[in-house]
Amino acid sequence: MENISRLISLLIAIQNFSKDIHYNAKGEAFYSKHLLVDRVQENISDYIDSLKEVCFLGSDKEPLSSKEYLTDAAQVIPAIVDEDKTNFISLSSLLILTLQHIEGLEGLSKGEENLIGNIAENLQTSLGLVLRQIK
Repeated sequence: MENISRLISLLIAIQNFSKDIHYNAKGEAFYSKHLLVDRVQENISDYIDSLKEVCFLGSDKEPLSSKEYLTDAAQVIPAIVDEDKTNFISLSSLLILTLQHIEGLEGLSKGEENLIGNIAENLQTSLGLVLRQIK
């Protein structure tokens, strides 16, 4: 379950860094950037809830406390900077890190595989959109 807990922490990091960009975007195409990062993080709360229910409660195990998840997430959340492009590059790196973590997950039940596959699909689409923003 340690790998699932790490995934939850990485999702929390994506969610929070996306909101950092959301509130700090500026300049040309501000509103588009603002909406893009909203799209990146819009399903993450539901994914986190589903991970806890399917992977922990469904296996009669306990998830970590919010404090533990937030402490772990804080270690990987990039610092927000004045340059929007740099922030999007940092977000893309965080998305890639999370997708790589997902690719390394093993020994999952079919239900866990299905859920994590949905999360990966969403993150991969988000990564594609963020990479287009960086170009």
